[in-house]
Amino acid sequence: MIIDHLTHADRYLPVLDGLAPAFDFLRRPDLAALPDGRHELDGSRVYALLQSYTTRPRELGKPEAHRRYVDIQCLLAGREVCGIVHLHDGLEIDTPYDAERDFMLLRPTPCDFVTLQPGAFAVFFPWDAHQPGCQAGDAPEAVRKVVIKIAMPER
Repeated sequence: MIIDHLTHADRYLPVLDGLAPAFDFLRRPDLAALPDGRHELDGSRVYALLQSYTTRPRELGKPEAHRRYVDIQCLLAGREVCGIVHLHDGLEIDTPYDAERDFMLLRPTPCDFVTLQPGAFAVFFPWDAHQPGCQAGDAPEAVRKVVIKIAMPER
């Protein structure tokens, strides 16, 4: 997992092929004007999902995990809290892994939480379960967010 500000993004470029087009996309001056939905950056290897939604209380969320893709999450507007837990044996699965969607849900579990705000980004690797979309304050908040998916290299 990496959590930092976009002004420091270039220091992470050697970590994973695909970060350069992802960070270039996040720096686009017209990013906020793009519509919600999928935006191709490098075919199915690197793509962005623009999303708008309302955050929810932490206790209503469940950690999610992926096997084939790294997630980069960056808020454009609003604030949200994201839970983080390292995948390990003993975590209970709520929704089994779906290979087509590269997605699984875990049962609620104790997490560490970080607050994401515009300008910050979080990189979640397949071993980092994450619980996005949690409200940062006492009330739900509208957020606009980019999730960039980067395919993990084949091993």
